[in-house]
Amino acid sequence: MLILTHLGFIVTDRTRQTRGQGMAILIKTDIPHTPIKIPQTNNLECIGLQLQLSCGRVTFIAAYQSPNLPLLCSDLDAIMNSYSSVVLMDDLNTKHPYWNCSTANLHGDILFNHMINNKYDIFAPNTPTLIHYNTSHSQSTPDVIVAKGVQDISEVKAFTSLSSNHLPVFFMINSNYTRKSHLTFNYTKADWNKYRSYIDQNITLGISPFKSISEIDYNIEHLSKTLINAREFNIPVTKVHSKISLPRHIRKLIKFKNACRRASLKAENNGIRRYLLSKFNDLQYNNRQENKGI
Repeated sequence: MLILTHLGFIVTDRTRQTRGQGMAILIKTDIPHTPIKIPQTNNLECIGLQLQLSCGRVTFIAAYQSPNLPLLCSDLDAIMNSYSSVVLMDDLNTKHPYWNCSTANLHGDILFNHMINNKYDIFAPNTPTLIHYNTSHSQSTPDVIVAKGVQDISEVKAFTSLSSNHLPVFFMINSNYTRKSHLTFNYTKADWNKYRSYIDQNITLGISPFKSISEIDYNIEHLSKTLINAREFNIPVTKVHSKISLPRHIRKLIKFKNACRRASLKAENNGIRRYLLSKFNDLQYNNRQENKGI
């Protein structure tokens, strides 16, 4: 499991030997959480973490099931039976009318029957989460939310806010959590006169050389403590805001790009759809070029 810190988020990813697939969980660093070791599964790829919410400790797991491998009940048992409260956010490549698909596939039948025989619920948006560019392929909902021991899950919705035809799924849990206070020193408002005065009062400069290693170590430690205390006494702290603000013209480009994206998904004429997708790709490229300078 690989953990990276970047721009106020922690990315948790499992390394793979093959190309493609894989998963990540992004969570703001000021939300207390604990990465967890997932029980051993055979075909179901999972990563997860735990959050302490007002309703109790909840385990969140991202999962992917390859369409080329069978969905095993033993994999589902390993995950769902290991935690009292768990939310499985997944692309299991399952289709079933229970979660708004027009037809059912083998994966869907397995998951549906497993849900019937176990104490958990399946939530899905009312609109498809996978929309093929080729109109001969039917739309479907392979992405679902599987929840056990977690109440008050809001209506699940799919959004066309990303560049993929595999749409992001949004839901909320009616529960609270305590954010960690991220503080940093605000050097622009430091009282440098008092800072220097404190150092002058606590450090005596001399020209005599040190006579032993222990004397050197003592003076290094004394200097370090003095500098730390001078900072704490004379430099105020401020809260860190991790939100990244994009320039206005880039926000407009993104808004127009998403509008083209939504229109292309709704277009029935292939010529219009190809034009909108071409426009979307041009805007996607322009956005990336503009963002290089940020």
